[in-house]
Amino acid sequence: KQWYQRRVRAINTNYFINTNLSRVQMDAWKEKLISARKTAIVQGSIRKVHYELGNEDELAEDYDMKTGELLVRKWKKASTIGKKTDWIYEVGCPPLSNSGTADTMWESSSTPRAFRQDSKTHFAWRIQPLPWPMSNYKISVEAT
Repeated sequence: KQWYQRRVRAINTNYFINTNLSRVQMDAWKEKLISARKTAIVQGSIRKVHYELGNEDELAEDYDMKTGELLVRKWKKASTIGKKTDWIYEVGCPPLSNSGTADTMWESSSTPRAFRQDSKTHFAWRIQPLPWPMSNYKISVEAT
């Protein structure tokens, strides 16, 4: 329970710093999260928290137990006709899978993909896999 109370406080202070939400919207989100049905398990060194929100939406988060860092945040939303979507990853990497039949085409598993991997102190992007040495890549960030 103490961990969950710290989580709600962190959401109230950290999550909304860089958003354009009003105080009313922030309070509504906080109440929605508090009233959600919550399930938490520890698997190895990862704490997995699953929220069932009132409108058929689901939120799942994975945290590193040692650092408390958010590893994955994913959403499953209900469409207007009630059908659930696949998981939408906000933070972290979706698992790479080539599930399908022999006549199904999919992207190569060796194609690089970029994923958000934010921490409490900085925003980060993770690109994987990188098939060539780091010296082959040039990364730059614009100030604007």
